[in-house]
Amino acid sequence: MTESHSNGMAQEDVEAYRHNCEVRDVVCKYRTKGADSVKKYLLLVEKARGSQSAERLRNDALNMINRRT
Repeated sequence: MTESHSNGMAQEDVEAYRHNCEVRDVVCKYRTKGADSVKKYLLLVEKARGSQSAERLRNDALNMINRRT
């Protein structure tokens, strides 16, 4: 049994939680360090995980920013 299954969290739940944390982190980065910092981070995400992951993160962060303003 894997660590995530032993404590009751399915891998999908862990991934969703990680993604939500990362979205909040990107929003915080945007508000404290500006758009250039976010652009640099998203380029790193794209290199490491691909363009779909970077685009999903970007879109979800923008949605969160728009909801809060």
